[in-house]
Amino acid sequence: GGIVANVVGSPVATDIDYASGTKAVSLDGYSYFVVPAASNPLAGATGMTLVAIFRPSGPGYVGAWDQVYWLRFFDSIAHVIVETLHPKTALDAGCAVGFLVSALLARGVDAYGIDVSEYAIAQVPHWITDRCRVQSITVPLHSQYSVISCIEVLEHLSEADGGAAIANLCAHTKAVLFSSTPDDTEEPTHVNVQPPDYWQALFRANGFVWDESYNATYISPQAR
Repeated sequence: GGIVANVVGSPVATDIDYASGTKAVSLDGYSYFVVPAASNPLAGATGMTLVAIFRPSGPGYVGAWDQVYWLRFFDSIAHVIVETLHPKTALDAGCAVGFLVSALLARGVDAYGIDVSEYAIAQVPHWITDRCRVQSITVPLHSQYSVISCIEVLEHLSEADGGAAIANLCAHTKAVLFSSTPDDTEEPTHVNVQPPDYWQALFRANGFVWDESYNATYISPQAR
């Protein structure tokens, strides 16, 4: 594919290691692949002023799939899920473009994802298009899963829909990995921001309790 250049103003560079021999830079929360160190004439530099950023486009780089930070983040989550929970099957409820689904699949988990956003599902890469589909988290699922993840999703739903979603998840697994921001009320799409105790009560009403022996903070500080 071609190379797209995005000229930006006052960017802030961060030194993020994604894989051996590569670095990433972050601009306003978005990260991108950069030139491998072996091919980079500035590899020995201790600092630089960034005036433009280049990101790959074309086959294999669809939409959000060129964001290094999120690829790395969900890859690390998948690693811990597999190491600690050993799931055979998994569902990511609110999968967006499929980062976690792909990372779990790469580790041998029979993983699937659902998301209400047609736009997000349209960006799912070709190797998992048969595993991710457009579906509301409130619509009854048709399978049982070893684990269901729901990461920063339910704050986007009304209280009624959030309750229905939790009942739906609990009916189709014995383990839910859950995270919802307790304080980000500035985001306009966050219509139901609640403390952990609120969500805990809804899970308890469906026969689920927090497993205090399991440390899920590798997902977020509030994850359970």
